This record gives sequence, C-alpha cells and structure tokens, in this order.
Amino acid sequence: MAYYATGELFCQRTLVNGLREGLEVETKAERNYQNGKKVGSAKVFHSNDQLQGDWIFANGKPVSATIFYCSGEKWLVHTDFDDKGRLNGSVKSMINNDMVKRERVPLPLR
Repeated sequence: MAYYATGELFCQRTLVNGLREGLEVETKAERNYQNGKKVGSAKVFHSNDQLQGDWIFANGKPVSATIFYCSGEKWLVHTDFDDKGRLNGSVKSMINNDMVKRERVPLPLR
C-alpha cells in the first residue's frame, strides 16, 4: 500500500513472486492483473469521479478502449493499438484489406 503525505490511500496492490496479481486500486484507477499482465477490465476516472476510460485486456494486450467525456457521455470506442499497446492515433485502419474508420459514438440530442 502507498499513501499520500496526508495519509490518504494512493495505491493498493498485491505482489506474488514480484509480479502484480489481482485487483490494483489507485486513487483514480482500477486494474486487474494475472501473472503480472493486465487482464479483464481496467477503469480510469476523471477528477469528478466520472468514468474516463474503460479498457479491456487479454493476456496483457489491450483489446478495446471506450473513452468518455468528463460529463460521463461516451465519446469513442477504440480498437486500434500500436505494438506497445498504446492508442494508435490513426482515424482509419486496414482490417482484412478493408479500410475501417474508428467508431465515434454520436452525442445524444439535448
């Protein structure tokens, strides 16, 4: 466990043989680990406690990321990642020789 100077909990994680295991909880994030690799869901929160991003991992590699506005509305569903697992900045990608554009979720009418 790690704490801020104020005594507030900053990070709680479990290490097994030097590898992260189970649920890791930080002030604004939650991640699941298995044998030191991210698996399942990882969530990150805005400073107003609204969901910022919901990532899905399989064997340590990102499968999809859903990004939200700070208001909580869905902004973008992303499935294109680079070799290091970071969001690829391209708006289009090739899948099975077809050009595919990133899926942007339309804003609801107000």
